[in-house]
Amino acid sequence: MQETEDTKFSSLHAHVLLDFLAEEGHLQTSEISEFTKQFTNARDNTIDSTIAYRDFKHLIAIALQHIPNPELGLQFGNRINITGLSELGLASLASSRPIEVLQLIQEFGCIINPALTIDYSQKNNQLHVAIVEALPWDGTGTFMIDTFLAIVSSGLQALNAVPQTHIHYHLKHITPANHSIYQRHLYGHVTASQEGNEIILSLRAGDIKTGFNNPSAVKFTTTVLEKQRGSLQHLSNSLSKQVKVILEEDIESPPNMENLAQTFNLSAKSFERHLKKEGTSYQQLLTQVRKKIAVNLLTSSNVSIIDIATRLGYKDSSNFSKAFRDWTNQSPSNFRKSNRQ
Repeated sequence: MQETEDTKFSSLHAHVLLDFLAEEGHLQTSEISEFTKQFTNARDNTIDSTIAYRDFKHLIAIALQHIPNPELGLQFGNRINITGLSELGLASLASSRPIEVLQLIQEFGCIINPALTIDYSQKNNQLHVAIVEALPWDGTGTFMIDTFLAIVSSGLQALNAVPQTHIHYHLKHITPANHSIYQRHLYGHVTASQEGNEIILSLRAGDIKTGFNNPSAVKFTTTVLEKQRGSLQHLSNSLSKQVKVILEEDIESPPNMENLAQTFNLSAKSFERHLKKEGTSYQQLLTQVRKKIAVNLLTSSNVSIIDIATRLGYKDSSNFSKAFRDWTNQSPSNFRKSNRQ
């Protein structure tokens, strides 16, 4: 799937960031407060399970604007730590070797943050893990990198398998003024780099057996992650367009909203909220599809009005005719006469 700034992913980190800002006393800042209101459904006080990358980046930008704290990304990453990766965190802890953790991050990291990914390669008996900008970071780059570094650092400590002396962080934004900050937060050795941002492990460290090896847990969580990734790929496309395709394929007996929501691994309420964000609803989409098919059949075929009504899922032609008048201010028969191709 080609990632864009509209790409959807888990909103877990956005909620953790809002909690963090609240604890620091910044939640009453007008922009952050407004973002929180938009992010929380006022009617039932539930929270969306996904967020568009564009909105997440905007939240980070607001936080950076109002909180002049050079350690913000590192502190946020420490708050998330390995537990904030949800199923990905569990799969990482249950992996047999650090190299397998890197493979998981590369494959499923888009669920947590589609803007950042990794490339890793072997050079001179070392494992080089490059931090890659997958979507535009703009002014949030340092925050993105620092959050990732702190999460990785907490994971390496939790695995308790790789000695601290075998871990090196080569970072472009390290200066003499902030070196001690990073060294204090990160498990390993920190140095400045002119070439890029990467974590370097010895090959031996990447192949060390971990103490939490649990193949069954890895298999189970990987299956869950694959489903989550597939669901997010659906949502990253226009949900309304996908719904219309499904309705067009089975318009005679259209699935109800609850069944459609299950198709996208969503609850009915979440499904309704996602459509609302796109400025539409299930009923509006159903009406659009029915109108489109009706107009096409009336203008380009000899299918009777009774059969058209049946094809569109109406119990009788009078209900269809009434609906068609609401759409076009004409009866189906008059519309056919005046618009016949």
